[in-house]
Order: sequence, then structure tokens, then C-alpha cells
Amino acid sequence: MARRGRRQQELAPRFFYVGAVWDLAVYLRGVRERSGLTYAQMAARGNWSQAAFKRATAGRTPAHLSLVRDFLTVCGADPCGADELWILADDNRKRAARDAKCSSVKPRPEFVRDAADLSGALRDAYRYAARPALRTMEAGAGAGRLPRSTAHSIVNGRALPTDLMQYLAFLEACDIEVEELGPWFGAWHKAFMEPGAETLIEEVFPRRKRPGSDYDEQAQRAYLQWVRAEQPLRRALGQPLRRRSTSERWPKAA
Repeated sequence: MARRGRRQQELAPRFFYVGAVWDLAVYLRGVRERSGLTYAQMAARGNWSQAAFKRATAGRTPAHLSLVRDFLTVCGADPCGADELWILADDNRKRAARDAKCSSVKPRPEFVRDAADLSGALRDAYRYAARPALRTMEAGAGAGRLPRSTAHSIVNGRALPTDLMQYLAFLEACDIEVEELGPWFGAWHKAFMEPGAETLIEEVFPRRKRPGSDYDEQAQRAYLQWVRAEQPLRRALGQPLRRRSTSERWPKAA
């Protein structure tokens, strides 16, 4: 009498897994049970090993799409029958990986007092946004707005954005909404402005060869509204502002 295979380990409770990853595992397990095949028989008929087929139903991570399709083909099911489940499971996996990298420390630009504090707030914003890839930040900001080398220097605390436009591009890449920019404008002024003369808008927004993004245009309008409200208050307090020169900034811009 042939030795019967070991009973496969039962799936853990659903909360142990990541949403749709569980659903995909349960679906594949049901397909195999209806086919009556063992994993060894599936490996003999398919293009993957017995261990690979078994891992596909474990529910810990979504299997490769080609493995899922081969699994279904071997069991006599529609090879594309689990495509939608796989897409959802893969999205959940990516979201879980992103959440794992996400810092719980929310950036607090309202507490910025100087350039050093601003550097720390920008790094907190980057970590709170789950450390997006520098290549992704550069591409999302648009041509020339946030070079990858500059973003690398900012997130490592070796530099600050060279101007307000690059500052806004960095904040956009860190998923800071336009409605949340008010404290960030204040932080920029504390770091880069000093008593002297009023802010010159033409210095803050230099002419560009390429048009900006929607975020860029909305952020500029929000800044103009903020500075119009801020400067009369500062004049009343005897605190007009002038823009610091590049040589006066800390840390040095990349």
C-alpha cells in the first residue's frame, strides 16, 4: 500500500495574512482539492516544482503570475481565472512592503527654527512617505526640477533645496498636499529669510524654460496667498524679510 502524503498544514487565521493574498491562496487550494491531484503529481505535469506549487497555496506572499497560471492549467482550470485575484494580492503585497518602510514620526514643519531643523523635517517627510525611490522622485517632479543627486543629498542631511521651486518639488514627491503647505512655507522663511527687506517674488519664482506641474502651479498660488497674509503682519511687528544669499545657507546646496 502506497504511503499517503502528509496532510498539508492548515492555513492560519486570515488576519495573519495580507488581505487578497489570503484570498488567492484559498482559491488555489480549492482548485487543487477539486482536481484531486497531489503536489507531486502537479510537479510531474507542470513546469514548477512540488515545493513551488505548495508555496503558492501557503498564503504568505503571492506567487509569480506564471506559476499561478501553470497551477490552474495543471489542475484543469482556466489559466487566467485567478488573474484578478493575483493583481489584488500583488497590490496588497506592495502596500504592505511600503507600510513596513513608513516611519511613524510625522514631520512637524511648524517647529522649524532654522536650516538645521528644516533639514530634519524634510528627512522626516521622506521617511513618513515610506522612502520613495530617488529615481521615482526625480521622474515625478519633472525634467530638471529635482535631480536624483540633489534628492539624495537632501534625504541624507547633506544639503537643502537650492530654491523654493525645488523645495516644492521635494514636498510633492513626499506626498505633501497643497493644503498642507502653509507650515512648510513658514519653515522655509525661518531657514532662508532674515530681517532686512521684503520678500521679492521674482527671486522666489524665477522664470523657467519648462511649464510646471499642476501641483507646482497650485503650490505657487498657495505661497503667494500665504506671503501676502504674512508680510503685513511682519511689517507691523517690525520684522521685514530679505532672502538669504546662497553662501549664507546651511547646509550647502548640492
